[in-house]
Amino acid sequence: MNDSQTEQVVFFGATSEVAQHVIRIHAEKGDRLRLIARNKERLDAVAQDAATRGAEIIETVCSDLGDIEGIGTLTHSLTEACNEATIWYFFQGVLPKQKESEGDWQIVQNALDTNFTGIAKSLHYIANHIEKHSGGTVVVITSVAGLRGRQSNYIYGTSKGSLNIYLQGLRNRLYKSNGHVLTVMPGFIKTGMTDGFDRDGPLWATPEQVANDIYRSMQRRRNICYTPWFWRYIMLIIQHIPEFVFKRLKL
Repeated sequence: MNDSQTEQVVFFGATSEVAQHVIRIHAEKGDRLRLIARNKERLDAVAQDAATRGAEIIETVCSDLGDIEGIGTLTHSLTEACNEATIWYFFQGVLPKQKESEGDWQIVQNALDTNFTGIAKSLHYIANHIEKHSGGTVVVITSVAGLRGRQSNYIYGTSKGSLNIYLQGLRNRLYKSNGHVLTVMPGFIKTGMTDGFDRDGPLWATPEQVANDIYRSMQRRRNICYTPWFWRYIMLIIQHIPEFVFKRLKL
């Protein structure tokens, strides 16, 4: 398979369970991958698996995705190295416990830095890259939690809600440059991040299901992907509950 048939793809948060399934899809196409994550041992294992499945691993980078200064420097160097339209995935994120967050501002700061500010700083450079090359794709995992503030997770929801608004504006900006921005809004996923939750019931999805939804939506150049699909309608109901009623609910 020659380069004209493959794509250059960058993964931030490459060791996430959903990311690994998306990486496998690209690997089987023989795509050229740059993989970034915090944990070197896990990152090396993901890269080895992708290479075995047919990917060309251009590079792996071990980086703290919550380090705002470092992630900006890294992304700037990546945009300099990627000399063609590129697919940029963002799977990085943390899910803080709400009660612990209320008693410790550092937990709040870490959630905002990792889930929003670091990604926004990376996208600052990537947006310019897309305009320069008249094309490119950005895929960012946010959450349905960012669509309405609830007492049980409003710190996490704030970090994701800020990201949702940023991506709306970025999508509007990059449209004229043939840039595609996909906002992915998952519901409940059975991953390590949700260990300790009661994960029985039909609202929970597997990482593989979510990964397939993400890839299909990216290929079809959709603007927003709710995954699984029914979360679009669940959140539509929640968003339309009047505030004077909503504030009395235990959610």
